[in-house]
Amino acid sequence: MEETNFEYANPNPASLMQSLRAFGYDVSTAVADLIDNSITARAKRIDIVFEWNDGNPWISIADDGYGMSEDELFEAMKTGSKNPLDSRSKNDLGRFGLGLKTASFSQCKRLTVASKKNNLLTGIDDFLKKANKAGVSYVLSPDASRKFNAQLKSPSEKGNLQIISFSSLSVDEDEMNYLKESEGYIFQRSTDGQTGVPGSFSDKLGEKIDAIKTAGIKTPVVVGFGVSQPSHFKMIFDLNADGAVIGSALFKHILNKDLDEYLEQFKGWYE
Repeated sequence: MEETNFEYANPNPASLMQSLRAFGYDVSTAVADLIDNSITARAKRIDIVFEWNDGNPWISIADDGYGMSEDELFEAMKTGSKNPLDSRSKNDLGRFGLGLKTASFSQCKRLTVASKKNNLLTGIDDFLKKANKAGVSYVLSPDASRKFNAQLKSPSEKGNLQIISFSSLSVDEDEMNYLKESEGYIFQRSTDGQTGVPGSFSDKLGEKIDAIKTAGIKTPVVVGFGVSQPSHFKMIFDLNADGAVIGSALFKHILNKDLDEYLEQFKGWYE
């Protein structure tokens, strides 16, 4: 058999990524191309969130489609992951295996893709392993289902990580049974609305904290969402909570480089 001499001419990754950013998308066509993937995955619901984030904007596109396994996700992240000559389903809107990458990188320099298939989160063991290695103590999953929290608790790589239960304002039996299995602390939402709205505490907050305590649940209850002022701390502790979490406001003052001045007003609450 005759030998063929050849050399690999691998593309320069940085140059290739810059080239992928110049395919002529605008924001609307880029988002539309990504939505095509959701439609192909037979999603019944697609949530699109645009966040300005004080000049560091991000876009999130989430759907309830059938998802990808770890191998499928790895393949999908390759450039040209599909052969355009392959036969396709009539519902498959993708052809070249480029849209996910070209549409995303036309608008951003960082792309994060998470997926789950058959209620298994892709890469969960690897995530937990890296979290342990980095010294992470707690994992809070605000949008996770109860099944997902159970998955987080079960893998062998969980180690010493504690999975924080995210508590709604409901006091029904399923909710309370879920909280009885909580680890570390219970992250109690102050409202059913969005985070970042200062002091927008629900009238049901005190009732929920009382229900947790009355149920004999020993895990500390820590209230978050809309907490940004010392007066909020007082309101929360008056409701018999064990702690409070400052989220969006803290990051805002970090970006404004006045964190020390901001925290000065909380002395006495955390010392």
